[in-house]
Formats: sequence, C-alpha cells, structure tokens
Amino acid sequence: MIEKCLFSRKENIYTERHLFTAIHDVLRFVTVHLPTTFSTTDAMAQSNGVIKTFEIPTDGKGATISVRIVEPAGINSDNLSLATWASSLVLAGILHTLGLEKCLQSKTSLSPLPILELGAGTGLVGVTAAALLGSPAAHLTDLEGTVPGVAANIAVNEKLLVERCGPAAVRAGVLDWWKPERITYLDGMEPAEISSGTKARILLAADTVYDEEHPQLLERVAQEWLEKSPLARFVMCYPMRIAYLDHIRELWERFEVAGLEAEIEGRQTGEATNGDDELLCEYVVWKWKDL
Repeated sequence: MIEKCLFSRKENIYTERHLFTAIHDVLRFVTVHLPTTFSTTDAMAQSNGVIKTFEIPTDGKGATISVRIVEPAGINSDNLSLATWASSLVLAGILHTLGLEKCLQSKTSLSPLPILELGAGTGLVGVTAAALLGSPAAHLTDLEGTVPGVAANIAVNEKLLVERCGPAAVRAGVLDWWKPERITYLDGMEPAEISSGTKARILLAADTVYDEEHPQLLERVAQEWLEKSPLARFVMCYPMRIAYLDHIRELWERFEVAGLEAEIEGRQTGEATNGDDELLCEYVVWKWKDL
C-alpha cells in the first residue's frame, strides 16, 4: 500500500490508481491536490475497489444524471464514512422535488457560497446538488480523514460537473464542527481557506444525526454558515434509527429555538447498498422564520 495519498497536478492527470489510493489511505491522510482532468477507466479492474454509478432523477419524467462514486471493495468499521448509505441516496433522489433552484435564481443577491455540504462522506449529495442546480460553486466538507475520498469523487465526476457547473466549481474541504468558523482546502487552489463570514445559501447534510453531540453541533454550524436570507435553506436527511430518535427530537427543538422552521418534511424508504440497519429516512428543509 502506498504510504501517502498525494494527488499530483504536475501533468494535470488524475489516474484511477490515485483515486483508489485516496480511498484505501483515507485514514492516513496527508495532502490532496485536485486534478483538472480524469483519465480512462482501464486501471479500475486492477484496483481493489469499485466505482458505483447512481442514476439520479432530475425531474418527474424519467430524466436522470449519472453520478459515479468510488468506494472500497469491502465496507468495514474502519471505512464507514467512505460508503454510500440509504439517506444519501434518498436525499440525492428527491433534490429535484424541493424547489431549491429558486434559491439560486437571484443572481444579484446570490451568496458567495451557493452550496455547502456538511459531513459529505462520499459526496454523492453535494455532487448531485451541484450538477442538478448548475451551481457556480459547491463546497463539500467533512473531517480531515474523509476529505481525500470526497476529492476523489469530485474528480471522477469531473466531466458531469464541468458541463453543468463550469470548471473548478466544486471543491472538497475540511470543516470541523467543533471549530466551525472556517473551512480549510487542501487542493492547492486559492483561497486555501474561508471563514464563516462567507455564508452559504444552501446547506446539505445526510446521515449526520447519530451522536448525542450532533444536535448541538449542527445548530452551531447552521448559525455560523447559513445565510440569513429568505432564500436560504438547510436540507437534511437521516435514517430513523430507534437508537437515535432522541437525538433527532433534540435537533428539531434546537433548530426551532434558533429561529429555523421546517418548510418541507417527509419520509421515504431508501435502498440498501451497504447493509444499512435502517432504510426509513426522514428529510426536512429548514428555513429562517420571519424573513
């Protein structure tokens, strides 16, 4: 196994072997440099990993976009964050029904950061949202150890993202919810970091409520990053695991006290892709009250 996951931009080529180095060495993270091109898929068959293709609906008439996600060949307790779980699939699949395009239509008042994903994991939701909405910028964030996998999945979807969003529109960065004041980027591009003074128009989060500390942390991140605008939305989806129902209730209480209200809510049964223990998922679109 290669000791470091170092993605070179020397020749502007991101090989598939680099992609799987990112996946396999994600917990031994060093530095990621995002590519500008993605080469052929011949090396994939020789790599110990898989690329899954998800057909994501873009309307109610059967049109889809193909989003490719790199995952380890075997999911275990050490690489759970690199798997695509039911709530991510549910959220990606319903994004086109939530009316989010209206949030980005006002060009004169568009937030500098149109889309920000929290706890991105594989980045399926963020990549889908960027492509679906044609966002001029979408930043997919997670903890430092997971960011190489997010970067890999941005790279493997480069053609789709460039066609629908433009070059360099989607970036991967580190956002620690305990210190949510800034996002740090490790792709060699500028800016290398941004502060929460740069507000986001749309926040996205899937399967991010599974710890007793998450309600408080997510409330804090919302206060730091969600633009105070009538167009701002925080879109969440989480599995209805019995063990975490108290956390979900606390999340709702905290968000309502913080001045947010649920604009859209619903439930949908997801598809088991990696042995999910709960397929029933709840989704919520939050907005600021009285704006």
